[in-house]
Amino acid sequence: MAASVENRQFRHEHGVVRAFSPNHQRSDSPIRGGINYPAAAREFMTPKKLPPEITDSSDDEDDEGEYRDAIKKSNAELESSVFDPRDLGTADQWIERNPSMVRLTGKHPFNSEPPLTKLMQHGFITPAPLHYVRNHGAVPHATWDDWTVEICGLVKRPARFSMNQIANEFPSREFPATLVCAGNRRKEQNLTKQTIGFNWGAAGVSTSVWKGVSLVHILKRCGVYSRKKGAMNVCFEGAEDLLRTTTSIN
Repeated sequence: MAASVENRQFRHEHGVVRAFSPNHQRSDSPIRGGINYPAAAREFMTPKKLPPEITDSSDDEDDEGEYRDAIKKSNAELESSVFDPRDLGTADQWIERNPSMVRLTGKHPFNSEPPLTKLMQHGFITPAPLHYVRNHGAVPHATWDDWTVEICGLVKRPARFSMNQIANEFPSREFPATLVCAGNRRKEQNLTKQTIGFNWGAAGVSTSVWKGVSLVHILKRCGVYSRKKGAMNVCFEGAEDLLRTTTSIN
């Protein structure tokens, strides 16, 4: 993956550069339109300094221990992933998958959700092999050892980092996060009125423990320019090689 820090420009899907005008304001925007929030709302939105007992991070290690225990328990109760014969002859034939996953779009690309009973069985933490998958194309063929992240654009020190560098040279954070597909339970919607998109069941939602490095630390290492010097946005570019389409629907 490459992350490029750019000024007020966004790349269109087909490569056309479109400028973002900072003077463009929606008339109904409560921020740019000059609308005043009620006093109660302003009070709610104003950041407050929390007392030490709330901001204290001494419980982080206990939380991480509970996460690890939950992951270990779930993995012990999970059947092993295998190479699925349905992936033979596709670009994803090198990936092992949990055999219980329900395929939603045929052979390829791989879009699936776990059986709802299994999702509920494992409780709060979803085992990684049972995490729902939404793919628009093939999974990039890469390994930990050969994967790199390049930072370029409006930074003083453009750099390319290996995964080991990212893991060992920067502080990391670990926390559970829930992801849900926008098409979750679309099968029920389609029974009432046909929509655009394939039939997701009710298991297009997963909670996993994610660990990684905050982008801000990497950008600071590379000397990201200030807003005054034009560094307004971060543009991410991955290794996916997808077919060009005009719409993308979950």
